[in-house]
Amino acid sequence: GMSSWSVISLCLLSGVGRGEGADKPNIILIVADDMGINDVSWNNPLADTPTLGNLARSGIILNNTYTLPVCSPSRAAILTGVYPFKMGLQRGFGSFFPDGIPTNTPLLPEYLRKEGYKNHNFGKWHLGFCSKKYTPTERGFDTFDGLYIALKKYEELNSTLDIDNMSTNQLIRHVERKTVEKIRSQNTNRLLTNFNLREERERPTVITAKHYLTKVENVLENHDTSAPFFLYLSFFTKYYQKYKEESVMKDKAKIIKNMDDTIGDIVDLLKESGQYNNTIIIFLSDNGGRQMPKDAPSPNYPLRGFKGSVYEGGTRVPAFIHSPLLNSTGYRYSGLFHVVDVLPTLLNAAGVEVDSQDIDGINQWTAVRLNTTSPRTRMVYNIDDESVPIRLSIPERNTTFQICVRDANYKLIWGRKSMLSRNYRKIRNRVPEETLELYNLETDPGETTNIANAYPQVVADLKQFGLTNYEKMIPPAMGLHTWVIQPNSYSKHGSDYGWCKAVKNISCTASKRNKKKGNKKKNFGEKSERKKMKNTRKWREGLKKNRVGKKIWKLKSWREAAREEDKDYDRNTFYGSMDYIFECQGEIE
Repeated sequence: GMSSWSVISLCLLSGVGRGEGADKPNIILIVADDMGINDVSWNNPLADTPTLGNLARSGIILNNTYTLPVCSPSRAAILTGVYPFKMGLQRGFGSFFPDGIPTNTPLLPEYLRKEGYKNHNFGKWHLGFCSKKYTPTERGFDTFDGLYIALKKYEELNSTLDIDNMSTNQLIRHVERKTVEKIRSQNTNRLLTNFNLREERERPTVITAKHYLTKVENVLENHDTSAPFFLYLSFFTKYYQKYKEESVMKDKAKIIKNMDDTIGDIVDLLKESGQYNNTIIIFLSDNGGRQMPKDAPSPNYPLRGFKGSVYEGGTRVPAFIHSPLLNSTGYRYSGLFHVVDVLPTLLNAAGVEVDSQDIDGINQWTAVRLNTTSPRTRMVYNIDDESVPIRLSIPERNTTFQICVRDANYKLIWGRKSMLSRNYRKIRNRVPEETLELYNLETDPGETTNIANAYPQVVADLKQFGLTNYEKMIPPAMGLHTWVIQPNSYSKHGSDYGWCKAVKNISCTASKRNKKKGNKKKNFGEKSERKKMKNTRKWREGLKKNRVGKKIWKLKSWREAAREEDKDYDRNTFYGSMDYIFECQGEIE
């Protein structure tokens, strides 16, 4: 049994970082972009990440950590502790969609601010900026320096807009013209802008990790040590083809090394400022690695798949916690850990309890610190559906859904394996794909053997768990809000806010649609009539005429429906797959 001494020391331990003011630990949350489990030295001796490797090995490696398959949903999950499918953010953002995290959902820095923390955000935001209320400094951060949007869009717009010399009307016309060009050129897949032809191939300084080192130095120099701080560092480690100096492999390694060196410098600064001993550093990637050229090894080896898919390669990521406040370190915590757990885990370390009703995350601070069993046994990889507003719902529309869930070691992939498209205009990812795959991740972490047929009961249970969550889904309302004006890209953070209204919260109720009876017979009758006529010339000629006529008729009725929008069109009701109907209500600022 345990001696009374170890019991006493455990009681003392459980109070790590508790207390008032300066007793609370400083927190540094580092999120890398598109790094796979094979991109770090604790999993792959060839990976050049000495700083991260040392921090991980002298800390606790979170060996079983999961994110969403793409960037924005993961970032939303990390900062809210809520699954993105419950906020309509399961698909991420299109470039300039009027979307953000609903303002009634508090973010990690908002919880920490109440505890007296000073909060700073550097790097990539990517969580909405069309309304000022969506931006970092309105969401609990005292300062923000970085880009609101993905780098590619920042560059694309900057290379085509001459905003300094344009009137507002010229700007609007220009953006309209570019948008039309873009839609037309989507078929030929040409890039609108000519930045590929530019001589200069350097990565812009605004996205190098070193750029943010001076920002962190400023924070530490000017920080009032009577208050704890929270730093959210969101580095641009994404590899971009257009800065190709040598090869994908070498350039990606360089970018990661740049971040690794910078993190080393930040740790040195922490030590110099005397803040290191009271700081918790948590590192993770926002999703798995992207697909590499054929001859290059997978960044996610030995896992299957890449960023953008619900396979393990897209969702299982490198992560660790490092802190002198941890009593026992140097091990791999193998407990199931989802990024929604980051928020309650860090808050618990700061002495804050969150109402578990409000979040999906589970506090794992004690389990990680004492290396005990994870309190998490189930998780949702993602839930999405090509839910469309009622006026778009035509009978022959193909439904496309994605339900991917896990219970203990069993993982079910049902529907689509890759993310649904973020853009209503794109036909990509529209094809219905009713995959049904079951894997035992304990015996088959590489997802090589689909065992769905062998375990019908496990499949049925996981489907039920999936559907229970599907009913809590908020359909992504992408591109259906109205926005005021296309954003200007020439501001300090890559773009301006003020072109939409922020959504406070959205709630939906899901129910099954009643099918009308008697349809089948009618269709059957029509079919046999057609068979008789099939080979007659008359039938073929009739079909030609009818086809053209039908098309025109359809277009006309669509336009009319659009004109009468507010009369019969219900903006808040969506049809989903499997005969579900979602009735939603949103509260707008």
